[in-house]
This record gives sequence, structure tokens and C-alpha cells, in this order.
Amino acid sequence: MNAEAREKSRIETLQRAASERARNKRADVERALMRLRAKGDPFDLATLARVAGCSTSYLYKHADIVADAQSTSRKMAARSVKHGSATQSSAASLATKLGALTSRIQRLSAENARLSEENKTLRGEVLELSRVARR
Repeated sequence: MNAEAREKSRIETLQRAASERARNKRADVERALMRLRAKGDPFDLATLARVAGCSTSYLYKHADIVADAQSTSRKMAARSVKHGSATQSSAASLATKLGALTSRIQRLSAENARLSEENKTLRGEVLELSRVARR
């Protein structure tokens, strides 16, 4: 087999592998879309990409996938609004969580400041002890 034939063979092998990867990735996206549909909650493209194990840029390269995902998500969002206060209670729940997390952040910030000061003091003591030990 001459060099040109080997190169052609390698190119064909790479093209087959790339084609197979593309089919597999598309199948992954379709399975992820089915899982998200089965779950029943609205979702965005970032969620679909995460579940499918791909990037959002991959999804945007496939207009049919984007259209299908957005249509599905809109239907699910409309369904959740029809079923009443799920969205309202979710907003109230989020507000409660936000308040609790804000309080926790404030406590942790205060503790961090206190520990930073304590750390400065301890570093000073360590330096002083190492100076004494050198004498």
C-alpha cells in the first residue's frame, strides 16, 4: 500500500469515527430531551446541555434541537402555570431561602474577619518565637 492510499484510508477512518461520534452525541441529546420531558419541569438549553453532556454551542448548531427543546419547555411552563400556585409557592420558597442564605453569608463574613485577625496575631507570635529560637 503506497503512502497516498494509507493517507486516504486514515482519512476515511477518521471520517467514519467523526460521523459515529456525531450520531452518538445527537442520540445523547435526544435521550436527555426525553428525560427532561418525562420529568415535566420547564428547562433551558443549559440544563439540556448539562444532562446531555454537551455544550450549549453544540445545541445552537442544531436549530431543530433548539426549536424542539424550546417548544417543549414552553409547553411545560404553560402547564405548570395552569396547575395553580406551584410557581407562586416556589417564589415564596426561594425568598425564604434567599433570606436564610443572606443571613448565613453575613455570619460567615463576620467569622472570617474575626479569624483573619486571630491569624494575624498568631503569625506575629510565631515570628516572635522563631526570632527568640534563633538567638
